[in-house]
Amino acid sequence: MVSLAFRTAERCTPWLEGGLTDETGMQKVIETIQAEYPCLGAAIVRGYDFLGRSFAFREIRLDRDNYPRLLSATKTYKTTRISSVPKPEDAFYPLYAGHTILSAPVILDGGEDEVVALVLLVGKNKYSYQADIEFAAGLAALFATQLKLAEMERQKETLRKAEYRALQAQINPHFLFNALNTISYFCREKPEKARELLIALSAYFRNMLTDIDYMVPLETELEHVRAYVKLEEARFEDRLLVTISAAPEDCVCHVPSLILQPIVENAIRHGATKREQGTVVITVRREEKATNIDVRDNGPGMDQKIIDRLYDHSTEPQSDGGHGIGMWNVQQRLRDMFGEEAGLQIVSGATGTIVRMVIPNESREPDSSRDAKGVKSG
Repeated sequence: MVSLAFRTAERCTPWLEGGLTDETGMQKVIETIQAEYPCLGAAIVRGYDFLGRSFAFREIRLDRDNYPRLLSATKTYKTTRISSVPKPEDAFYPLYAGHTILSAPVILDGGEDEVVALVLLVGKNKYSYQADIEFAAGLAALFATQLKLAEMERQKETLRKAEYRALQAQINPHFLFNALNTISYFCREKPEKARELLIALSAYFRNMLTDIDYMVPLETELEHVRAYVKLEEARFEDRLLVTISAAPEDCVCHVPSLILQPIVENAIRHGATKREQGTVVITVRREEKATNIDVRDNGPGMDQKIIDRLYDHSTEPQSDGGHGIGMWNVQQRLRDMFGEEAGLQIVSGATGTIVRMVIPNESREPDSSRDAKGVKSG
């Protein structure tokens, strides 16, 4: 019975991912149970509501006055119950003529109302109901685990979306002010250039405000970076040159939206523009195990304390003049999404900084040729 419960729960997994509020999913769970187990009917009950039910339960209505003692006992004692002696006022009374009814608790996090009952109808006057009890109890316990995992995944996705909306809301007002000043400067002398910059600014904000996908193709992320770079190059004119080298065959992976721009912005603001002639080079290269995105600037280098904090999970981010929080957030997002093998690898000195973003490919194994801070040995 245990193996049958596991098999049934496994086949119900796709229908449980939507949670208890997914009516179609709950009904598919009932259909799957009946296809896998020789019961005469099945239902999932929460409070006075049938979340899913087979044909045998179609006429049953639950309320305070007729609530089955079997379900009350299941909720109160949180154990699998079996009953074959009903009272006429019991909502399940019509079912007892040819059935025995089992009720197993699906125990979720929360109070008494979070006990959902898995109800099975089995043939009456059997010699032993032990196999039915074991199946119902095992299946209910597995359902509880699956529902909790699905809820955790939904909460994780909600957190990711909230994080993304927070990033969208963090549009630097100084950047907008500087961009508009730059465009107004070109309006009189170079109207065509001003038009190009307005298009770039429009593309930049369109990506920030309307792109709701958490994961996007790398090429989409690069388009956002190109719009940002065009505005910054116009602002600093001959003092800044940004080069992007990214062949189409190297840009087939997906990345968290708005993951690259903070790195490029950091390279420009705190690196390249600190020099009389600043340069930033962005290079994308897809290798066997990962796609590497390098952002190299010729600035004065990063404070080693900021770099060290990126590899210290116990350290909270600090602003450091606007330097540290953005890098730390990018590092955390990458590791949350792809695991410890992903993230930022930084080499910095007096002649500039290289920030490498590592995005593991789908089939990947840890690369033992790299040390803890990403320097490739040999």
